[in-house]
Amino acid sequence: MPTVTTKTELKNAIKRKDNKIIVQGELAASVYKSKKVAALSGATLIMLSVVLAATLFTGGISLAAVGEIAAMVGAGISAIIAVAAVDGIAVVVALFKDYGIQITSRSPYGSITELELTKK
Repeated sequence: MPTVTTKTELKNAIKRKDNKIIVQGELAASVYKSKKVAALSGATLIMLSVVLAATLFTGGISLAAVGEIAAMVGAGISAIIAVAAVDGIAVVVALFKDYGIQITSRSPYGSITELELTKK
């Protein structure tokens, strides 16, 4: 059972189709927040993909649109930004399609510090 702390390690664990994955640190919080975005409709996910991809070419200017899109689709800005932190919508959708998620550890302040992902 691999323990991952970076988005590259997470992508590799998903590609290998590991049965269980432990996600730790800031990545755990980002993965958990991104769960809301994975439940959105296909058209909405396409729109978000375009905006997130555009940030690479606009130097982040298109992130100004994230607030408006978040309001339109009913997802929080933090959830959309979490998707970018996890490495994009395709990774998030694949993750929640194939894995169940359980919080296994929180900091004394309540933030998520560790998740266990289990293959469905």
